[in-house]
Amino acid sequence: GIKRAEGALMEAKAIFIYQENFYKRQEQLFLAGQLAKDAFEQITQNYETSKSRVIQAEAQLEQQQKNYNNLFIKAPADGVVIAKNIDLGQQITAALQATVLFTIAKDLRKMEAHIDVDEADVGMVKEGQEAVFTVDAFLNRYFKSKVKQIQYLAKDIDNVVTYNTIISVDNKDLSLRPGMTTNVEIKVAESKNALCVPNKALRINGLSLAKYAKENNLTFQGYPEKRKKNGKGSLFVMEGSTIKEVIATLGTNDGRYTEIKKGIDQQSSIITEFLEPKQDSAFLKSIVGGGGIGKK
Repeated sequence: GIKRAEGALMEAKAIFIYQENFYKRQEQLFLAGQLAKDAFEQITQNYETSKSRVIQAEAQLEQQQKNYNNLFIKAPADGVVIAKNIDLGQQITAALQATVLFTIAKDLRKMEAHIDVDEADVGMVKEGQEAVFTVDAFLNRYFKSKVKQIQYLAKDIDNVVTYNTIISVDNKDLSLRPGMTTNVEIKVAESKNALCVPNKALRINGLSLAKYAKENNLTFQGYPEKRKKNGKGSLFVMEGSTIKEVIATLGTNDGRYTEIKKGIDQQSSIITEFLEPKQDSAFLKSIVGGGGIGKK
């Protein structure tokens, strides 16, 4: 096909060169009044036709060359073959879907990890944040990475919505391999030399604590109206025989501890846990005790 197209192009060019030279000679005769107008228009038409045939022959040759080049399957990039899906002599087709021949890792020194971030946490994740992760192959080794992209497409698996997040990984020593399972921790906030309290200290029931203080001859100073707002919470401090409620300004939270920016200092005695006394149920007493249901 290519040889035939090349021959047709050479023939078209040769005809065009002849028609071009003939046109130029006849043009001089026409301008001198020695050639009829109809004859010169026919010569002009032949000249333009030969020119268009050269263009057609070039296009045909280009199409034949593309068809020939498509006979050879080439890798899109240099890399490491990590999967081979065909055998020598196997026929391949591309009628509806391209056939995967080889899976190639372009550059194993620069890899990506795809992680699923829960919808409750995705608002804290930003591009460029630092992350560390481990793999089962190297349990005591921590790999550093950065958040590259947070995709918008949600995945719903068993009514749990997550978003695919991509982190870039530097793998200069080629210790990481494609397909490894990662356990990732993303640094969404950082506080140095922070004053922290356990999260359970912020969940103490003030009413129960006030009742306990009254029963044990302790003074309780609380706020008659809760003034908690975003970024604030209640802490209870022991000052001698007085339990005092403090509205503290909260900072970062790692799930176990919360940073306190304002409201207490290192000398404050914080109540971190309060076990409420068990109370008997009046309803159960009426059933199990005297005069209840089922007792005659």
